[in-house]
Amino acid sequence: MPLLLEKARAEGIRRAREEKESKHHPRFVPPQPGTDEIEKVKMVAPPNRPMIKFVDIGGKFINKHESLKRTKIAARRRALKAKRRKEVVADKWEKVQKAANAVVKAKEQKNMKKLEWQPGEGRSLVLS
Repeated sequence: MPLLLEKARAEGIRRAREEKESKHHPRFVPPQPGTDEIEKVKMVAPPNRPMIKFVDIGGKFINKHESLKRTKIAARRRALKAKRRKEVVADKWEKVQKAANAVVKAKEQKNMKKLEWQPGEGRSLVLS
């Protein structure tokens, strides 16, 4: 029994360490813009003001499961919006094609009406 308890304790410590390390993954804590590495401690002294110390705690207070859930929902919404946009563009393109075809048909019919056979010798086709 003591070996099982010791094994469970070691497993718990390992899982806690892995959970802590996984929260610092770039997916949850993106790198700061303009720097290659995350600065853990930053000291800033505005003019005529006392020194301010900023400490980066990383993903210490991030709810990883909630963050993953929101990411999945956002990806789904993004896919649905893209699908809707594609359908709207296809509908607009179809309407444009129909309008263009209607214009072409109207011009053809208009040109056909203007073409008439002229009476007389030799019967020639003349635009009127």
